[in-house]
Amino acid sequence: LRRATKNMIYAFIAVEKALECISFLPEQEKENIGIILSSGHGELDATISFFKKWKNSNLVSPTLFQNSLYHSTLGFLSQFFKLKGLGMTLSASHFSGEKAILMALDHLQRGELSFCLVVGVDCYCQDLSETLEDIYGSDVRLGEGSGAILLGEKSSLQHFNIEYKNLKMIQSISITENPLKDTFSEKEKLVSFYDSVCIEKIIKEINRKDSKSSLKLMKPFNKFSEIHFK
Repeated sequence: LRRATKNMIYAFIAVEKALECISFLPEQEKENIGIILSSGHGELDATISFFKKWKNSNLVSPTLFQNSLYHSTLGFLSQFFKLKGLGMTLSASHFSGEKAILMALDHLQRGELSFCLVVGVDCYCQDLSETLEDIYGSDVRLGEGSGAILLGEKSSLQHFNIEYKNLKMIQSISITENPLKDTFSEKEKLVSFYDSVCIEKIIKEINRKDSKSSLKLMKPFNKFSEIHFK
């Protein structure tokens, strides 16, 4: 992990935790786990560092260049955890986390994967603080972090004798671009909109004893997503 970026470290911690529930699986089965990584901003810090070093010294760093690529976080996770199944990086504005889950569900329902990791990760980039404030507004606390959730079809859980009676199922995800301005309270507005929050919120909702049947997440520009469970 010595040369890993902050994104990679955040994602590593989340993925390691998510994989604990299937640690008993044979190694050959683990190799076929899919992973879809969502990131709204990607490796911005590494990219900026790469260009700064190039500008100031007229030299380039192979490590910084490698870590600046949008797929570098996915490659790092795939190599470290020996994941040889489907691997994709997805960026879709402020809905990367939700769309990554939709993509994973599609692959699972078509029987292409037994399990699929969905990872969301974004880090705060100080060099772009003014731009981020213009996008999110000055009253929003921008955070950073990562979340990872392991999804599996019911048939896969049965095949590997995994207890699923108390597991919550994602029924649908909807994205709305023009909600009413008073849809959210002031308290709800004071949250980070990063993709990792989407994954983390779902995990918290699944683990709650008094969990709701749906989860609504506000986004910039009066947009929101809604995740329905059953």
